[in-house]
Amino acid sequence: EGHTTRNPQLIIRYPVVHSDDTEPLERIAREFQVVIVVDHYRHAELVSEVAVRSGRTIELLIDVDLGYQRTGVRPGPDSVLLAQAITRLPGLKLSGVFLRTSVLPESPSLDSDLRNSITVGRHCLKFIQAAEIACEQLVMEETRGLSIDEVKQIYRCLSEDASMRPQARHLRFFNPSTMTT
Repeated sequence: EGHTTRNPQLIIRYPVVHSDDTEPLERIAREFQVVIVVDHYRHAELVSEVAVRSGRTIELLIDVDLGYQRTGVRPGPDSVLLAQAITRLPGLKLSGVFLRTSVLPESPSLDSDLRNSITVGRHCLKFIQAAEIACEQLVMEETRGLSIDEVKQIYRCLSEDASMRPQARHLRFFNPSTMTT
């Protein structure tokens, strides 16, 4: 009693940028709990249209630029403006911030690169939350294959002080190279 079955979660890492993409997204949204990464208001508008038509709430993650200038909004005021705009669109729920890292396995600064990325993500979350917008998750896409041992190592290297480490529910690693269909 009171138990509801949730559809499996599907994270779509790239934004919906054309109206032609909305029909397939609508079919997917009926089958999965969809989370979509966006970095522009127009992308959020298109997803909102799908949410309204499908009668489902679709979660969004704001893609934040970590300085590579490939994708994402700038952290700080730009991310807050997008977050505010998203909250005004029907059928959407802002879930958090999405970070695309580009560290290489042989990088001598792997630990500091990851630590810096997480710092930017936390900073962005604080800016959004300071604007009184519910935004809880920090989701990181790690583009090289991480083993469980590597993830544990990353957690250990974040801080010697355990109270300074992020709570696991606020930091998720997503590795698309290990996905199966």
